[in-house]
Amino acid sequence: MKKLLLISCLYAIGSSAGLAAPSSQWKHHLTAYFLGASMDGNVELGPIGSEVDLSFSEIADRLELGGMVNYRAEKDKFSLGLDVLYMGLGGSALGMGEVDYDQWMVEGTAGWRLTEMIELIAGVRYNDVAIDVDFDNPLLPTLAKSKGWFDPIVGARLWIPVSSSLDCIIRGDVGGFGVGSDLTWQLSGHLRYAFTSTFSGLLGYRYVYMDYDTGDGLNRFVYDMAIHGPTLGLSWTF
Repeated sequence: MKKLLLISCLYAIGSSAGLAAPSSQWKHHLTAYFLGASMDGNVELGPIGSEVDLSFSEIADRLELGGMVNYRAEKDKFSLGLDVLYMGLGGSALGMGEVDYDQWMVEGTAGWRLTEMIELIAGVRYNDVAIDVDFDNPLLPTLAKSKGWFDPIVGARLWIPVSSSLDCIIRGDVGGFGVGSDLTWQLSGHLRYAFTSTFSGLLGYRYVYMDYDTGDGLNRFVYDMAIHGPTLGLSWTF
């Protein structure tokens, strides 16, 4: 259970506590999320490449530290969002030897509500991925690669009220455009239940994909990855 709580990880679901009726006063939402993440894709470090296929249980076994927090502020039709995430894994994660993997992701967005239910968003997502490989073969030296990149993103949120206490929030975005990643996109959806006017619980699912590559030869770095899984969160509105 502790590992489930720590696996508060990759790529922000984005809307924190969702959308409520427009207010002329600033409203703030602070949300802690927990993601039961799986990872599927391909990683290349110089001449070394490996397919990645890690289930949630495999990630939980390798998890050393993780955390995620999301902040959202809204006033009238305008909103600002900030999402900060860290995940650190250790173990034989890539099938090449002992691997130490660390990822930071910081996302900042601004939004404008077109209608009561639809909001457009734009922003920047920053990724920093560091991978150290201590090969099983003692003749091979330790391989260490670290890359950071920015991806512009654009997207939208859809808010669907179900009842006075329950609503559904869907978010999608796409970005990269060759500025950082060749392509990155995200689709998420969750149900939010308001226990009180201050605290809400959230349950949903998120899928995030990024295709980033740079360099040649020994400097080659490829991170072509999909991260997906169920999400669970608690939001504080003030």
